[in-house]
Amino acid sequence: FSRLRTEERFFAPTSKKEKSFVLRFRYRMAVVQTVSDKWKIQLANEYMRQVAGGEFAFQQNRLGTSTIWSVNSTTQLQAGYIWSKLATATQHFITCTFTKTIVTHEHRHKG
Repeated sequence: FSRLRTEERFFAPTSKKEKSFVLRFRYRMAVVQTVSDKWKIQLANEYMRQVAGGEFAFQQNRLGTSTIWSVNSTTQLQAGYIWSKLATATQHFITCTFTKTIVTHEHRHKG
């Protein structure tokens, strides 16, 4: 699956930088492989560019992989690794995500 997202980012002033506004564009593409009814593996790439100071430039690229365990139909645990390439550096992330879907009302079909 793929996703295109925009973000408005506002940064407060610091002793080294003035306040700023950044518009970031993110494009993410991922592939999920089902291993069993409880386990999945995900590979993803997310590319980001941003408009800052009047310039539209590369911001970062993230490559990641994760394992997803479906505890039940509304609960998932996901653990993974992300390598991020910035303009002047790289970063490494270990991720752990807990997802719980809460249904407040069910769609009822009248017929």
